[in-house]
Amino acid sequence: WSEAHVLCGENHLSGLPFGTSKVDITAVRWIGHRDDLNPNNEFVELAIDPRFTTTAVDMTGFTIRNNQDDRYTFPSGFVIQPDQTVRVYSGAGTNSATILYWGRSSGAWNNLGDCARLVGPQAGTFTFTIAGTCRQ
Repeated sequence: WSEAHVLCGENHLSGLPFGTSKVDITAVRWIGHRDDLNPNNEFVELAIDPRFTTTAVDMTGFTIRNNQDDRYTFPSGFVIQPDQTVRVYSGAGTNSATILYWGRSSGAWNNLGDCARLVGPQAGTFTFTIAGTCRQ
C-alpha cells in the first residue's frame, strides 16, 4: 500500500426513501500503513446530486462514520453548494468552504476494509464501501 488508492466502486444507498440522497459520497481515498505520519492522505469527498436538488444543502447535524463508529460532525451552518465538491480530510488543518478537517492524529479508514457512511440528522444514511463490508 505505498500509493494512494481512490475507490470508485459501487455506491450503496440505504435508509433513504427511494435512494434520493441530496448529497452523495463521491470518493474515498486512503493511503498506506503509516497514517500516523500523514493522516491528510485520507479524505472523503462529497457533492450534491443534481438529480435530487439544485440548491445548497445545509450539512448541520450530518456526520461521517466508519465501521468503528468514529464520527466526524459537520460544523454548524456548513453548506455544500451546487457544482461544488467538498473534501473531509482525516488530519488537521484550517477549514474552508470546500475543505474540512476531522482533526485526527492518525487515519480514520481501515486499509483492509471499511465503510464510509454519511448519516443525516433524520437518520438517512448514504454508504460507500471501501474494499470491505458495512456493519450495521
